[in-house]
Amino acid sequence: MDKAQQPEDENRLIAERRAKLASLREQGLMGHVQDRKISFAKRADGQRITGLFAGIYYQHDEDYLNPQTNGSWSGIWMLHEVTGGSFDEMPVSINYLRERYA
Repeated sequence: MDKAQQPEDENRLIAERRAKLASLREQGLMGHVQDRKISFAKRADGQRITGLFAGIYYQHDEDYLNPQTNGSWSGIWMLHEVTGGSFDEMPVSINYLRERYA
């Protein structure tokens, strides 16, 4: 992939996730995007819904990415109190995990 295309493609995906969250009123979780993004909304019945781009989980740089995207957040998400598709999200960085469990 051309380095110049990466942010545009990612922005398109983010816009699609927000549009899907708004129009379909459904939860969504997507991994392996070059940064973490999150959107919140409520359905007509009051249920909280979340659209989550989970980011990446690796410690190396990729040749096809530019310095800004190679410096993206890397980690995992813990999803707590998962009920009927709703959850409380907690990001945990790869740096924290390395320090804590090294």
